[in-house]
Amino acid sequence: HIEVSESIHFENASAVIRPDSYHVVDGVAVIIKDHPELGQIRVEGHTDHNGSREMNERLSQLRAEAVVQRLVEQGVPRERLQAVGFGFDRAIANNDSTEGRAQNRRVEFVIVDRVGG
Repeated sequence: HIEVSESIHFENASAVIRPDSYHVVDGVAVIIKDHPELGQIRVEGHTDHNGSREMNERLSQLRAEAVVQRLVEQGVPRERLQAVGFGFDRAIANNDSTEGRAQNRRVEFVIVDRVGG
């Protein structure tokens, strides 16, 4: 994983990245560009359980694609990135609390393969 210290925020029920989160995505872009040995990166979108499975799977996919697009705009080669939306299937916290739902709404950056090993 590429660890980020802040969450990427989106407009409510939307795949539009909020401007106050640009610096988070742009920071990840710098890391990816500075470390070509990281190879392929999977950008994973995750949601909380509010709404239907279909809606959450679509929203998480669109959010992952929006982050990939921002990374490409910052100079990351598109061929190094893949976007995958998991909806609410990979919760990391309890969806019964506001805090838990906030933790579940996230974008993760997974190193799929490393160049040269």
